[in-house]
Amino acid sequence: MRCGVRGGARAALLPAIAGHALAIVDMELAFLLSDLLRGAVAPGTCATYATGFRSLEDFCRTRRLQCLPVDVVTLCAWACFKGRFVKPKTVMKYICGIRNAHLTSGFDWPFTVNPLLKMTLSALRKKWPDDDTLHKVPLSLDILLALCRSMAGWPHFATLAFEDLTWACASSMAFFAALRGGEFFTYPTSSRPTLLRSAVTPVVGDGRRFLKIMVPKPKTGLGLVSEAAFAASPGFGHEFDPVTLWKFYDAMRNVVLPACLSSAPSCPAFCLEDGVAISRTFMVGKANALCCEAGIKVFDSEGNSIPITAASWRAGFVLSARTADVDAATIRAVGRWGSAAGPLPYTFDSTGSIQHASRLIASSSSSGDIGGVRSASFAGGSFTSSSVVELGPR
Repeated sequence: MRCGVRGGARAALLPAIAGHALAIVDMELAFLLSDLLRGAVAPGTCATYATGFRSLEDFCRTRRLQCLPVDVVTLCAWACFKGRFVKPKTVMKYICGIRNAHLTSGFDWPFTVNPLLKMTLSALRKKWPDDDTLHKVPLSLDILLALCRSMAGWPHFATLAFEDLTWACASSMAFFAALRGGEFFTYPTSSRPTLLRSAVTPVVGDGRRFLKIMVPKPKTGLGLVSEAAFAASPGFGHEFDPVTLWKFYDAMRNVVLPACLSSAPSCPAFCLEDGVAISRTFMVGKANALCCEAGIKVFDSEGNSIPITAASWRAGFVLSARTADVDAATIRAVGRWGSAAGPLPYTFDSTGSIQHASRLIASSSSSGDIGGVRSASFAGGSFTSSSVVELGPR
C-alpha cells in the first residue's frame, strides 16, 4: 500500500479497487482504473504529494501513530510540528498529498471542512505569516520596448542577431497574448508539451491582424487538447508587432537552421540556432541581462531591486492594459482567466500611481472652504461630519 501512495507499483490501487463494494473482479479493468486515477495528478504535483505523505508517515512512525487512515488530532499535531520547518502554504500542499493518498488507497477523507483542521491552519498562518513580496515583476510594453532598443540593430530585424530576434519575437507574442511562462518556453520540471511551430498561425486580412496560438494542454483547461490564445497586432508598422516579428523570425529560421530542423513536425515555435526550444533560463536570463544594458531596474516599495521572472510577460500585459484603461472583461479574455479574480496575482500598482490617486482625490474635492460643511447624505443614510471631527468654527 505504501508503495502505491508513493507513486510506485502499477498495482498499488488494486487492493482498494478489488475490495470495493462494487466487487470489481476484472483485473484488467482494475489495472486501467489504477492507471487512470494516478494520471489525475500531474507528475510535478505528484512528487510534492508524495513528499507530504512521507512526512506524515515519518511523524507517525516515530510516535507509534496510525497514518493511513489518519485521525484529525494526529493530522493537526503533524501540521503543528511541520509548521516549524516549512511555510503554511507548503503544509496545505502536503495535506492535499495526504488527502490524495487516502483517496487512492480506498479510504474516505472527511477533513475537507473539519473545524479543528481549519483552526490549526489559520493559527499557522497567523504565527508564521508569509512575507509581502512581489513574485511576478511586470514586463510592461514600455519596458519591453526599452529592452529591445538596447539591442544592436533594433528596430531593423534583418540586422539583429538571431538570438536577439528570437527573444524579441517570443516576448512580443507572450506579451500581447498574455501567455504563461510555461506556454512558450521550457524548463526542467515542466510536464507541459512544448509549443510547436505548427501551433502558431498568422491571421491577416478583413481588418484582422493577429497570431492564433493553440496552447497545448492548457493549465486551467483540463481535458482540452489545446486552447486558442491570440496575440493581436497593435497596428501595422509598430516596432513590436507580433505578426511582423513572427513572419520575419519564421523566415529567418529557414535560413539559419538546417532544413531537417526547421521543417520537422516537432519544430518548436521558438528555438535557437541549434534547433532546441527556448528555455526559461534563456528568456529570463536575457531579460535581466538586457535590463542591465538598458540601465533599467524594477524596485519594490522599499527600493529593493527585483529580478525578472517567468510570469513577467503575463504580468506586464495586465499592468499595461490597466494603465491604458482596458476593461477587466477584455483583460480576462486575453489572458484566458475564467474568474474575475484571475488576473489579481498579476496586478500591480506603483507608488507613483498611488500618489497620483491622492492628488486626483485632492484636486476633485471642494475648493478648501470646509467651514460650512456640516453633513452629507448617502444611500446608506446621513453622515454628519461633526460627529466624527470638528471641521471648522461654529
